Amino acid sequence: MTSETDEAAYFSQLDYDLVDYVSQLREGILEAYTGIVTGFKKTDKTPLLFNHVVSILDLIQRCLKDEDRTDATMRLSYGLLGDLADTFPQGQIKQYLLSPWIANELRAKFKMPGETKKTMRWAREVRLVLESFDDMKLTCPGV
Repeated sequence: MTSETDEAAYFSQLDYDLVDYVSQLREGILEAYTGIVTGFKKTDKTPLLFNHVVSILDLIQRCLKDEDRTDATMRLSYGLLGDLADTFPQGQIKQYLLSPWIANELRAKFKMPGETKKTMRWAREVRLVLESFDDMKLTCPGV
């Protein structure tokens, strides 16, 4: 019986280690994307990011869906959403940012640290600005 208990404890610890590893990996990737998006913001190279928006949003969605997500992962995800919206201010990615999952995610959450709420509000405000653009500006010039 002792070996079974030890084995269960080992797997439990392995699970926690794996969850921690995945969280750290996602945080690193989100930070890297944030640096890349910020670096391209307000430059003539911004159109190069356009083809990668869907995969970046897919990562953000996966991170925010994870039940074991950390506060840092949430804050980085919301910040990256806001940075993407801010990088394409003419509405080029409006159709992606108005997705229902993003709208649901940017609704106020009660059990959330102050810094994360602040970042989420900023992302929501930047996203709302895009709603004012007409649908004729949905393509990215130069792509």
